[in-house]
Amino acid sequence: MVTILEQPLFGQRVRELRTAHGLSQAALAEPGMSTSYLSRLESGSRPPTPKAVAYLAERLDVPRSAFDSASSTAVTQLLARGISAADGGAGEKILDVLNSAAEAGTEVDTALQWQMLWMLASAPSPGTEPAAEEETLQRLVRLSDEMGLPELQLRSRVKLARFHRLSGSPERGSARAEEAVSFGRAPGVSASDLCRALLAAVSAEAESGRLTLAREHVDELCELVEAHPELPSSLAAEARWSAASVRVRQGEHEAARDHLETAMRDLDSHDDILLWTRLRIAAASLYLQMAPRLTDRAAAGLAEAKVPIGLVGTRLHEQEYRVVAAQLAFHTGDFPEAERLCVELAGEPSLLSYRDGVRLEMLRIRLRHQSGAVREAVDEMTSLATRLQDSSNTDLTAEAWRNLAEALTTPADQSNPSQAR
Repeated sequence: MVTILEQPLFGQRVRELRTAHGLSQAALAEPGMSTSYLSRLESGSRPPTPKAVAYLAERLDVPRSAFDSASSTAVTQLLARGISAADGGAGEKILDVLNSAAEAGTEVDTALQWQMLWMLASAPSPGTEPAAEEETLQRLVRLSDEMGLPELQLRSRVKLARFHRLSGSPERGSARAEEAVSFGRAPGVSASDLCRALLAAVSAEAESGRLTLAREHVDELCELVEAHPELPSSLAAEARWSAASVRVRQGEHEAARDHLETAMRDLDSHDDILLWTRLRIAAASLYLQMAPRLTDRAAAGLAEAKVPIGLVGTRLHEQEYRVVAAQLAFHTGDFPEAERLCVELAGEPSLLSYRDGVRLEMLRIRLRHQSGAVREAVDEMTSLATRLQDSSNTDLTAEAWRNLAEALTTPADQSNPSQAR
């Protein structure tokens, strides 16, 4: 039995068809329907009547079946069978369902397509090619625009912004995140959604060197968290972590430490064990960047993170942990352990961010200097600092020059790393 789409799907279908015909609500409604009634239909606040369906089908020059739910129901059933199959591969099955429907000429409801692709984007299959992942996210954005729902437009763009940033295109990520922030300011959009859009914007802007804009957005983010204590503690913690990251890049280490320590204090490990763990690794890294280096605090943070990172962390998180652990070993005089970790990291494909990769390179240069290759190490650190300076990475540049100064004032055979408390 064919039934009419329920709300809000009916309203979304009307909006899609009206937009495709280039009609305003007033133009579609006249002469047999009020604009206010059509607006309520499109928003999903009023159920459609048979008379309204017949009128809209005539005005839009489409068959009444354009508002039927039969095709969507069939596809939904096919999808349910596919993704619950014992052999897994849900991502491939989602694409198969969509492609099969297109080949058969079966119209799939836009909202259902969006939901299917959201599932795929949220848990991409292992080995998914970056180009395929990007195409999925681009389709997600297009579908959200067709529906015209700010929340979905924001969430789609947040995912795409994150993909671009992690793929080494922070400028493109920043552009998509800016769009997400604009949707986050629309009436009715939740503080949580705006918070996630701002987080995406800050990450991409900071990574692309747009620190002034990143600072503006992170200040807004912190104000949002303060104004909405009902936000999930994990979101509040991420906001403060972002604030710490921006302040580190601007050389404000004390303010960055305050933000991170507040985040660590307020986030319970039961709320988000992975975030709880990563915060401690981030704090340990920050303590080792400060002057003087707070090696005891860094060691305490890594000690807390050691067990959970092995249980819930990905390969990327484990590499981030070992980079900081190697730095700590060096600055506490355990050169063999620092060397061991560096060799271990060099022997596997790197998943590290650009910044962590640079810090690992600095450490390897310091180890070469400590082992007696003084001239080579000085030349390499000078070259690295110059490259960073030319690329406007001010905080990393300062860190490289600091490492060079320490190497020049600490003879290789009399290394005396900081033991600051």
